[in-house]
Amino acid sequence: MNARKNNILKLYLFIICFLIFSDFFSQEKSLGINIGYGSTKFKEARGNINLENPFNDNRYSSLELIYYHKPKKTSFMIKSGLIYDKRKNIKEDYSLSYLRVPAGLDFVLGNKLKLVLGGGVNIGYVIANKGIEKNVDLKKFQIGGEINLGFTFGLSDKISLLSSYQSNFDFLKIYKIESSSPSGAIFYEKIKGTDGFIKVGLTYTFLNN
Repeated sequence: MNARKNNILKLYLFIICFLIFSDFFSQEKSLGINIGYGSTKFKEARGNINLENPFNDNRYSSLELIYYHKPKKTSFMIKSGLIYDKRKNIKEDYSLSYLRVPAGLDFVLGNKLKLVLGGGVNIGYVIANKGIEKNVDLKKFQIGGEINLGFTFGLSDKISLLSSYQSNFDFLKIYKIESSSPSGAIFYEKIKGTDGFIKVGLTYTFLNN
Protein backbone atom coordinates (compact mmCIF):
# COMPACT_ATOMS: atom_id res chain seq x y z
CA MET A 1 0.00 0.00 0.00
CA ASN A 2 2.85 2.41 0.79
CA ALA A 3 4.35 1.84 -2.69
CA ARG A 4 0.97 2.47 -4.30
CA LYS A 5 0.49 5.60 -2.20
CA ASN A 6 3.94 6.88 -3.18
CA ASN A 7 3.25 6.24 -6.88
CA ILE A 8 -0.03 8.15 -6.71
CA LEU A 9 1.66 11.05 -4.93
CA LYS A 10 4.36 11.13 -7.61
CA LEU A 11 1.68 11.25 -10.33
CA TYR A 12 -0.09 14.06 -8.47
CA LEU A 13 3.10 16.08 -8.08
CA PHE A 14 4.00 15.52 -11.74
CA ILE A 15 0.62 16.91 -12.85
CA ILE A 16 0.98 19.91 -10.53
CA CYS A 17 4.50 20.66 -11.81
CA PHE A 18 3.36 20.22 -15.41
CA LEU A 19 0.44 22.56 -14.73
CA ILE A 20 2.75 25.26 -13.33
CA PHE A 21 5.31 24.92 -16.14
CA SER A 22 2.79 24.78 -18.99
CA ASP A 23 0.91 27.77 -17.60
CA PHE A 24 3.56 30.01 -19.14
CA PHE A 25 2.61 28.70 -22.60
CA SER A 26 -1.15 28.83 -22.20
CA GLN A 27 -3.37 29.93 -25.02
CA GLU A 28 -6.48 30.01 -22.87
CA LYS A 29 -7.07 30.45 -19.12
CA SER A 30 -10.40 29.99 -17.38
CA LEU A 31 -11.94 29.90 -13.92
CA GLY A 32 -14.98 27.77 -13.14
CA ILE A 33 -17.47 27.51 -10.28
CA ASN A 34 -19.35 24.20 -10.12
CA ILE A 35 -21.85 22.56 -7.78
CA GLY A 36 -22.47 18.82 -7.62
CA TYR A 37 -25.07 16.50 -6.13
CA GLY A 38 -25.38 12.73 -6.17
CA SER A 39 -24.80 9.52 -4.20
CA THR A 40 -22.02 8.01 -2.12
CA LYS A 41 -21.28 4.36 -1.46
CA PHE A 42 -19.03 3.00 1.28
CA LYS A 43 -17.65 -0.40 0.33
CA GLU A 44 -17.93 -3.17 2.93
CA ALA A 45 -19.33 -0.82 5.59
CA ARG A 46 -21.57 -2.37 8.21
CA GLY A 47 -23.19 -0.52 11.07
CA ASN A 48 -21.22 2.71 10.86
CA ILE A 49 -21.40 5.27 8.06
CA ASN A 50 -23.62 3.77 5.40
CA LEU A 51 -25.56 1.15 7.38
CA GLU A 52 -27.42 -1.17 5.02
CA ASN A 53 -28.51 1.12 2.15
CA PRO A 54 -25.51 2.79 0.53
CA PHE A 55 -27.33 4.48 -2.37
CA ASN A 56 -30.75 5.02 -0.77
CA ASP A 57 -29.48 6.83 2.31
CA ASN A 58 -26.11 8.36 1.38
CA ARG A 59 -25.75 11.66 -0.44
CA TYR A 60 -22.84 13.53 -1.96
CA SER A 61 -22.61 17.29 -2.52
CA SER A 62 -19.77 19.54 -3.65
CA LEU A 63 -18.73 23.11 -4.36
CA GLU A 64 -15.75 23.58 -6.70
CA LEU A 65 -13.50 26.44 -7.70
CA ILE A 66 -11.50 25.14 -10.67
CA TYR A 67 -8.70 26.77 -12.66
CA TYR A 68 -8.23 25.58 -16.25
CA HIS A 69 -5.54 26.38 -18.75
CA LYS A 70 -5.14 25.15 -22.31
CA PRO A 71 -1.63 25.00 -23.80
CA LYS A 72 -1.19 26.25 -27.35
CA LYS A 73 -2.18 23.96 -30.24
CA THR A 74 -3.64 21.24 -27.99
CA SER A 75 -7.07 19.71 -27.49
CA PHE A 76 -6.81 19.33 -23.72
CA MET A 77 -7.06 21.53 -20.64
CA ILE A 78 -5.10 21.11 -17.42
CA LYS A 79 -7.12 21.66 -14.26
CA SER A 80 -6.60 22.23 -10.56
CA GLY A 81 -8.32 24.20 -7.83
CA LEU A 82 -10.10 23.72 -4.52
CA ILE A 83 -13.11 21.52 -3.73
CA TYR A 84 -15.33 21.36 -0.65
CA ASP A 85 -17.46 18.22 -0.57
CA LYS A 86 -19.59 16.26 1.89
CA ARG A 87 -20.58 12.61 2.21
CA LYS A 88 -23.71 12.32 4.32
CA ASN A 89 -26.08 9.60 5.48
CA ILE A 90 -29.51 11.29 5.56
CA LYS A 91 -31.12 8.51 7.60
CA GLU A 92 -28.66 8.13 10.46
CA ASP A 93 -27.09 11.62 10.26
CA TYR A 94 -23.48 10.60 9.67
CA SER A 95 -21.31 12.92 7.60
CA LEU A 96 -17.75 13.53 6.45
CA SER A 97 -16.65 16.91 5.03
CA TYR A 98 -13.50 17.27 2.93
CA LEU A 99 -11.28 19.89 1.37
CA ARG A 100 -9.61 18.55 -1.77
CA VAL A 101 -7.02 19.83 -4.24
CA PRO A 102 -7.44 18.12 -7.63
CA ALA A 103 -5.00 17.85 -10.53
CA GLY A 104 -6.00 16.44 -13.89
CA LEU A 105 -6.68 16.74 -17.61
CA ASP A 106 -9.84 17.36 -19.64
CA PHE A 107 -9.89 16.54 -23.35
CA VAL A 108 -12.14 18.91 -25.30
CA LEU A 109 -13.72 18.38 -28.72
CA GLY A 110 -15.98 20.83 -30.54
CA ASN A 111 -16.58 24.54 -30.94
CA LYS A 112 -19.56 26.21 -29.29
CA LEU A 113 -20.88 22.88 -27.97
CA LYS A 114 -17.91 20.89 -26.68
CA LEU A 115 -17.56 17.32 -25.49
CA VAL A 116 -15.42 17.08 -22.35
CA LEU A 117 -13.79 13.82 -21.21
CA GLY A 118 -11.28 13.85 -18.41
CA GLY A 119 -9.92 12.59 -15.15
CA GLY A 120 -7.29 13.11 -12.52
CA VAL A 121 -6.21 12.58 -8.95
CA ASN A 122 -6.85 14.57 -5.79
CA ILE A 123 -5.50 14.98 -2.30
CA GLY A 124 -8.08 15.54 0.41
CA TYR A 125 -8.38 16.08 4.14
CA VAL A 126 -11.36 15.52 6.44
CA ILE A 127 -12.10 18.93 8.00
CA ALA A 128 -15.25 17.86 9.87
CA ASN A 129 -17.19 14.72 10.76
CA LYS A 130 -20.47 14.06 12.51
CA GLY A 131 -21.79 10.92 14.13
CA ILE A 132 -18.65 8.83 13.56
CA GLU A 133 -18.10 6.47 16.46
CA LYS A 134 -15.03 7.15 18.59
CA ASN A 135 -13.76 3.59 18.21
CA VAL A 136 -13.57 3.96 14.41
CA ASP A 137 -10.03 4.46 13.13
CA LEU A 138 -10.89 7.41 10.84
CA LYS A 139 -8.18 8.42 8.37
CA LYS A 140 -8.34 12.16 7.71
CA PHE A 141 -5.79 12.22 4.88
CA GLN A 142 -7.12 10.87 1.58
CA ILE A 143 -5.89 10.30 -1.96
CA GLY A 144 -8.46 9.65 -4.65
CA GLY A 145 -9.16 9.58 -8.35
CA GLU A 146 -11.88 10.99 -10.59
CA ILE A 147 -13.27 10.57 -14.10
CA ASN A 148 -15.76 12.87 -15.79
CA LEU A 149 -17.80 13.09 -18.99
CA GLY A 150 -19.95 16.02 -20.06
CA PHE A 151 -20.48 19.06 -22.23
CA THR A 152 -19.80 22.77 -22.21
CA PHE A 153 -21.91 25.26 -24.12
CA GLY A 154 -20.66 28.74 -24.96
CA LEU A 155 -23.08 31.40 -23.72
CA SER A 156 -20.75 34.15 -24.94
CA ASP A 157 -17.11 34.62 -25.95
CA LYS A 158 -16.05 34.44 -22.32
CA ILE A 159 -18.74 32.49 -20.44
CA SER A 160 -19.57 28.79 -20.84
CA LEU A 161 -22.09 26.51 -19.17
CA LEU A 162 -20.83 23.13 -17.91
CA SER A 163 -22.92 20.00 -17.35
CA SER A 164 -21.23 16.67 -16.61
CA TYR A 165 -21.31 13.39 -14.74
CA GLN A 166 -18.39 12.57 -12.45
CA SER A 167 -17.29 9.53 -10.50
CA ASN A 168 -14.86 9.78 -7.57
CA PHE A 169 -13.11 6.84 -5.92
CA ASP A 170 -10.83 6.55 -2.91
CA PHE A 171 -7.39 4.99 -3.24
CA LEU A 172 -6.89 4.91 0.54
CA LYS A 173 -9.28 3.61 3.17
CA ILE A 174 -11.50 6.06 5.05
CA TYR A 175 -11.52 3.98 8.19
CA LYS A 176 -11.26 0.43 9.43
CA ILE A 177 -13.37 -1.43 11.95
CA GLU A 178 -12.80 -4.66 13.83
CA SER A 179 -15.12 -7.51 12.89
CA SER A 180 -15.30 -11.21 13.60
CA SER A 181 -16.14 -14.20 11.42
CA PRO A 182 -18.76 -16.83 12.38
CA SER A 183 -15.90 -18.94 13.72
CA GLY A 184 -14.76 -16.10 15.97
CA ALA A 185 -11.69 -15.03 14.01
CA ILE A 186 -10.93 -11.31 14.26
CA PHE A 187 -10.35 -9.29 11.08
CA TYR A 188 -10.49 -5.67 9.99
CA GLU A 189 -12.81 -4.23 7.37
CA LYS A 190 -11.09 -1.49 5.37
CA ILE A 191 -13.69 0.94 4.09
CA LYS A 192 -13.33 3.06 0.92
CA GLY A 193 -15.82 5.42 -0.68
CA THR A 194 -17.06 6.08 -4.20
CA ASP A 195 -19.20 8.97 -5.42
CA GLY A 196 -21.37 9.36 -8.51
CA PHE A 197 -22.88 12.76 -9.18
CA ILE A 198 -24.07 15.36 -11.65
CA LYS A 199 -22.37 18.74 -11.61
CA VAL A 200 -23.22 22.02 -13.30
CA GLY A 201 -21.38 25.30 -13.36
CA LEU A 202 -20.17 28.38 -15.19
CA THR A 203 -16.70 28.95 -16.60
CA TYR A 204 -15.24 32.39 -17.27
CA THR A 205 -12.36 32.69 -19.78
CA PHE A 206 -10.15 35.62 -18.76
CA LEU A 207 -7.36 35.00 -21.30
CA ASN A 208 -7.73 33.77 -24.87
CA ASN A 209 -4.78 34.45 -27.21
